[in-house]
Amino acid sequence: MSKHFLSWRKLSSADIKEVFNSRYALVYQSSQAIPRAYFASDYLVIADSAAAIKYLNSQEFNPFKQVILNRQPALLQGKNLTANSKRLPFKQREQPE
Repeated sequence: MSKHFLSWRKLSSADIKEVFNSRYALVYQSSQAIPRAYFASDYLVIADSAAAIKYLNSQEFNPFKQVILNRQPALLQGKNLTANSKRLPFKQREQPE
């Protein structure tokens, strides 16, 4: 969701705030918007597209902390790294069932 969005009718939600109002449109600001660029501390490899989409729509997925990849990053392939590794600034989670 973007930080600001337009509506032609009045909206009510705890996650949005009206920031501009004219005769023709209202502008709202979302408190749930994800920054355009950020560093995620966690990643999960899910090769199957359908499974990845299912996980992205689940309550378990937190886009502020985790990214989903379709394959292991080339930088890390063949390395035996754990979540506690001092060389790895992020951790890989186990794939959901």
